[in-house]
Amino acid sequence: MRGALVPHAPLLLPEITSSGDALRDVWDGMSRVRLDQGSPVIVLTPHATAVGVYEEARGSLASFGAPDIAGAFPTGTDAIALERLDGPLDHGGLVPLMLLDVKSEVTVIGLPETANVTETAEVVGTVRELAGQSGASVLVSAHTSACLTERAPLPYSFDAVRLESNFITDIERDCSVASDLADGLATVGGSCSPSTLRAFGMLFAGTEGTVLAYGAPFGVGYPVVTAEVDV
Repeated sequence: MRGALVPHAPLLLPEITSSGDALRDVWDGMSRVRLDQGSPVIVLTPHATAVGVYEEARGSLASFGAPDIAGAFPTGTDAIALERLDGPLDHGGLVPLMLLDVKSEVTVIGLPETANVTETAEVVGTVRELAGQSGASVLVSAHTSACLTERAPLPYSFDAVRLESNFITDIERDCSVASDLADGLATVGGSCSPSTLRAFGMLFAGTEGTVLAYGAPFGVGYPVVTAEVDV
């Protein structure tokens, strides 16, 4: 199973941002994420309203004042034993698909930041089963801390900066660090994505991550990390 931890900020989209130079490294990292052409893609998003699978993989950034920035992707969800989620994709699912210009069949699974360990384990089991059956790649949508500079949405925290450093260093030894640090990144760093960070660590535990990019140009951590494991 091939996978990647990827950011989901709408500001990452070239159609929205006015800070292209600040995002160049993250864009470069995203351009080096390799998805198997023609194989399905599974996306985990922390911004769904409930644990479940989206009926349709389509949405826009209307809630961010940009309704014309939209995407639609072919889906296949019939065999998935999770609650069905109606409505448009949230930005945690939509933005990575648009950044990577995914053409394959897509399954977007909601794993809200409030999901508990049991719910996360259920979703992880579903993803492993799907990937084992179909050879799907997995995109895990997540940000790390949100208080890394004076420009950040939350007040600056040196403890969060130190935690970020540990995360980026240790994930190249074992991806399970994403699970180990998920709660700290949420409580100390204000991350919006403890659920999906935990899921990434569970999915790729025991494997070395490859950090393709990491940046915090707006005070929020944007990691791009790839990993691969047998299923």
